[in-house]
Order: sequence, then structure tokens, then C-alpha cells
Amino acid sequence: MIIREKYLSKIRPFYDQDLIKVITGIRRCGKSVILTQIMNEFKRNGIDEGHIIYINLELKEHSHLKNDDDLYQYVNKKLVDKKKYYVFFDEIQNVEKWELAVNSFKVSLQEKIYRF
Repeated sequence: MIIREKYLSKIRPFYDQDLIKVITGIRRCGKSVILTQIMNEFKRNGIDEGHIIYINLELKEHSHLKNDDDLYQYVNKKLVDKKKYYVFFDEIQNVEKWELAVNSFKVSLQEKIYRF
């Protein structure tokens, strides 16, 4: 995999910002690759792999996540301790009203969850 340093260098300053990060672009332009590279960078920097949650909503295993309530419950079950989590959603537009779940995480889990 080719490391997309040009894009990563533009995203890095926002890693610790209290913002919901969104990577957009046309279909098949490499957004998922960038997400994977960010997660790999976090792991190399010592983030526990168990605290990185990656949900690809194109996969059959996540087809049950149809709306914001499903997504919220699914992620909440993965938060097993009080440490910070890093949550990455790929193809989140496949979940109806996804923004309600993501906004709820931002409000209720301010110090516990990191969003991408």
C-alpha cells in the first residue's frame, strides 16, 4: 500500500482536535485507504488495537446496522472500559440518521471516544 503522506500530513493536525472528522471524495478515490493508514499510524504510535473500532458499513457483517439506534447500541457495546476509543466509520451514509448517533457520542462520551 502506498502511504498517502500528502493527505496524512494535512489530517494529522486535527487528530487531537475535538471535532468530528469527515473524509470526503468521489467514489474509489482512496478514502478507505486513508482511514486504514490513520489507524495503522495510531497503532504504531502505541494506541491499543482494542481501542480502535473500525466499522465498514458495506460489509455484510454490519448489515444489521440500519439506523442511528442500531449504530449507537453496537458501538456502545464495544466500549468496555473508561479509556479513550478511536472510532472509524466507513460508508456511514448507509446508516439512516447516522449523524444522530455520531452527535450523541460527541456529547455523551466527550473524553472517552475519538471519532473519524
